[in-house]
Amino acid sequence: MSIEAGPADYQPHTITTHFDELAKALLVGADICEAYDPSDAEADTPEHRKVIALWDTGATISVISEETADQLDLFAIGKIYINHADGQIECNTYIVNLYLDSQIEFPGVVVACSHLPGIDMLIGMDVITQGDFTIANVEGKTVFSYSV
Repeated sequence: MSIEAGPADYQPHTITTHFDELAKALLVGADICEAYDPSDAEADTPEHRKVIALWDTGATISVISEETADQLDLFAIGKIYINHADGQIECNTYIVNLYLDSQIEFPGVVVACSHLPGIDMLIGMDVITQGDFTIANVEGKTVFSYSV
């Protein structure tokens, strides 16, 4: 096994959420928009939508709600079958940019679209595995961090 160091000036970017109790769900605020190249200074920036996102280690792909897809007027790029607690469903797929804060962005994320009561998005393992995901439960309180 070898460990390679990153660039000398590399600084990880982290979001941290503190809960006043043991969290039963890891909910965070995020922004999403139709996919575009944020490095292209001449590109029009599409409308961003603030969403409530649930971190879901049991989801292999991230999912947005039907309402969110409609509000962003997204164009479906295909379909995918998703397995869930009640069986299997066919869902449209879209490409979006996901922003967890001003420092953590994921351009070009392929997401499925489904009915998500009470939330706007599931952040699945396709995003989670791109960083370090940490949960600590101490003295009856949860602290959640994600770093890239």
